[in-house]
Amino acid sequence: MDGQAKPQNGAQLAALLGVLDRRPLPPSVQGFCASAEREGRVDDAAYDLVGERWGPIAAKQLCARAALAAGDVDRAYACLVGGYNALINAMRQETGWVAPVLRRLTYEARVTLKKGFSACWNDRGGGAPGSLESKKRATLYVVAQLLKIYFKLNLLKLAQPLIRPLEATAGRSGAFDSRKIFPQGDVVAYRFFVGRLRMFEDQYGAAEEHLIYAFAHCDASSRRNKRAILEFLLPVRLRRGALPRRALLEKHGLAALAPLVDAVRSGDLGTFNAELAKNQMAFVRRGTFLLLEKVKILVYRNLFKKIYLVQGKATQLKLHLFQRAFAWLGCPTDMDEVECILANLIFKGLIKGYISHQKQTLVLSKKDPFPTAAIRSATL
Repeated sequence: MDGQAKPQNGAQLAALLGVLDRRPLPPSVQGFCASAEREGRVDDAAYDLVGERWGPIAAKQLCARAALAAGDVDRAYACLVGGYNALINAMRQETGWVAPVLRRLTYEARVTLKKGFSACWNDRGGGAPGSLESKKRATLYVVAQLLKIYFKLNLLKLAQPLIRPLEATAGRSGAFDSRKIFPQGDVVAYRFFVGRLRMFEDQYGAAEEHLIYAFAHCDASSRRNKRAILEFLLPVRLRRGALPRRALLEKHGLAALAPLVDAVRSGDLGTFNAELAKNQMAFVRRGTFLLLEKVKILVYRNLFKKIYLVQGKATQLKLHLFQRAFAWLGCPTDMDEVECILANLIFKGLIKGYISHQKQTLVLSKKDPFPTAAIRSATL
């Protein structure tokens, strides 16, 4: 192959750096995995292939190709990671022409990881699944890395085929909870990503279960990881009215969420809307914005309960009281919308009562008109 690729031909460079095609390896790279002496000769082959500018990246890619040809998936992935990091550094000095290269290397890193998953999961030798000799012990680590990539690339539909066989075997047998089978750190990472996936699928009960496990078993010294888990666990728990203590938020560097949590607790719709808008981009990046939008119904519920208490627990409340409260909080609302919000709260079981449209009155149940048990079971 002509090694003098045009400096700004992204498609050509991507083809030269690819590792998954069937073109022959340069003679200096063949047998690379079996002979450490050949490592010094890979750089020469790489520079011949793509020139000096991209030679260091090509060297890693050639090593990855050789490792794959020898069936050494672990080494292949390590080389791909090295090449990918080198590409990220090189891209800082380039323009958009390198986009095809980034796409190619990202795709191939994912495919190589999937091969690693298959190699571990289909291990037929080297010990029982729970033994230290079994390659299946590496399965969760590989899956967690794949899930991390899928979240970065927004390819969540590819996650389920990885999770399904694990849940059908290791999950049902309790293997995830046994440190003798999988390293604890791998289990924590796996359950963190599965919890996030279940959150996106609106399976909030399963999401909370996975995220609670990940937080409880995460190494206490891994403060960054604990905070990352809480950034998803807290919104999931907020939707059912589980409000974190301020001390917990401060301990894990999440004090900025305190005004939002306090607004849910007190029914302060104005502050809730303001905090949601102020942090919107951060919430969108995490994928928690829409979930937090759903929490607004609890703000309404708590606001209306406060009005009920201020009115001496009267079982009949004029709708204009709620309209005035919205206006006072800086959220002016017409009467039709007030009725719509109340009707939604009644439908979800968060308020027990009915609306008299003719009398513009909310008629509340005399027994437990704001049932707290309904918050957890409500479909928000």
